[in-house]
Amino acid sequence: MPGRKRTALSYHSPRQKRSRARSRPQMPVPQDAVPELQMPVPQEIDLAVPEVTLPKGLRYEPDNFKQELSIGSLRANCLHCAAYKFPGETPAMCCSNGKVDLQPLPALPSPLNELFGGEALNSKHFLENIRKYNAVFQLTSLGCKEANPRGWNPQFRIQGQLYHLIGSLHADGQNPPSFLQIYFLNDDDQVARRKSIFDGLLHPVLLDIQESLKENHKYAKEIRCAYEFAASQDLQDFSIIIKESARPAGTHPGRYNKPDFKEVAVLMPNEPAGHRDIVLRLRDNGLRRISEIHGAYDSLQYPLLMPFATDGWNLDLKMTSRYKITQNQFYCFHFFTRLGNYLLQARKLFQLYLVDA
Repeated sequence: MPGRKRTALSYHSPRQKRSRARSRPQMPVPQDAVPELQMPVPQEIDLAVPEVTLPKGLRYEPDNFKQELSIGSLRANCLHCAAYKFPGETPAMCCSNGKVDLQPLPALPSPLNELFGGEALNSKHFLENIRKYNAVFQLTSLGCKEANPRGWNPQFRIQGQLYHLIGSLHADGQNPPSFLQIYFLNDDDQVARRKSIFDGLLHPVLLDIQESLKENHKYAKEIRCAYEFAASQDLQDFSIIIKESARPAGTHPGRYNKPDFKEVAVLMPNEPAGHRDIVLRLRDNGLRRISEIHGAYDSLQYPLLMPFATDGWNLDLKMTSRYKITQNQFYCFHFFTRLGNYLLQARKLFQLYLVDA
């Protein structure tokens, strides 16, 4: 615009600004202008922790640790189920004050009784390798989704829950027989196949266990009998079914009345099966999951712990009242120490059964 003087704009870089600031003369500051810093006087701090009354179980009294730690001794103090318990355990832990009235597991047959005892020949070897011996005789396999965390991890971790799987009656031809399929071989081939699964298994021990289960395990016997019957009738397409609806061994007949019929039978292609029944087909490439509320769930997986195939927990078990027995109540009853309870002698196999239960 006319009459207005134009001024030129100047731009200074950051480097130029710093150099100009250093070139400016610094004005001296008088000594009396600097304020004297006053340091605060340290105060006494009370570090005493206020007294808090903790629950009895959380109190730490060092004087008590000089004595030997003891939680008492086991004694048969349950008037209902004769379970051995420690003094601090509640009366309802074992049998809910008599409301859970179950039959104990039957005594082990010979020679399993001698092997569990720890004093017979090969008993020490058997107990040290009891999980391997159970694995070569189990009729089902253990399934789970394994969790693989990063880095080195010596533990076996799973995601979700454990479950049991069962295959077909015959092998697919590409793999050797396993689990239930081994029971359909002749006696010599059964021992040879089981001995090849793990190293170090003794032939006499395998033969003794095989003869005992062949005579006592009801599912191993009835499945083989049903298979031989179907083969003698020249049936080409059939299945074998383990029925769910049968009176469990741990219930009283007066509390659960049902007609006596075989739990294992031959199933033709057009015959229906219950949704919880275990159906075994001749040949099937896949594995089928077993319902965890089936009475045979435990005995098919742990034949050495249930050599008579005693039925486990199921929906038909009831207390002395009208209420049903829960899984927790069932396993608490069987896991307590009693005379004749051999489960606690099974070492690592008992630990596996605990985790599975």
